[in-house]
Amino acid sequence: MEWARGDKPSVAETCERTKTREVGFEERSDLSFGAFEKTSGEFVGMFSLFRFDWAVPSGEIGYWAATTKTGQGFATEATLALIELGFSLGLVRIEIRCDAKNIRSRRVAERADFTLEGILRSECRNPQGELRDTCVYARVASSESG
Repeated sequence: MEWARGDKPSVAETCERTKTREVGFEERSDLSFGAFEKTSGEFVGMFSLFRFDWAVPSGEIGYWAATTKTGQGFATEATLALIELGFSLGLVRIEIRCDAKNIRSRRVAERADFTLEGILRSECRNPQGELRDTCVYARVASSESG
């Protein structure tokens, strides 16, 4: 996730990113949501349903949680809500892709009943510029009914 790398973004960069997300939401090409803790109102993270292919129909879930909010179930809760949203929109397949070394992201996918379909070796580069392996998890609507 390029937006989560490097230095903290400026206010102008954050505003530009927000505008881009708003356009994606209006076009139904990127449904991104900020999540906030119910009791404190603290920011938890960003969660998205995106990369739609309406010919299938399929989409992908992406998530990022604030460092202080990891390990508390927020990412799993948000992922389960996005699965429900995706299937209600008519998706039959939802994917989660993550770095094979990102154990926390992998656990979120597994807790949300996604199946590891494969690992794409040397599929892209990590923030340090090294080749990385990408896990492809999927959940299909037919498994929802039983």
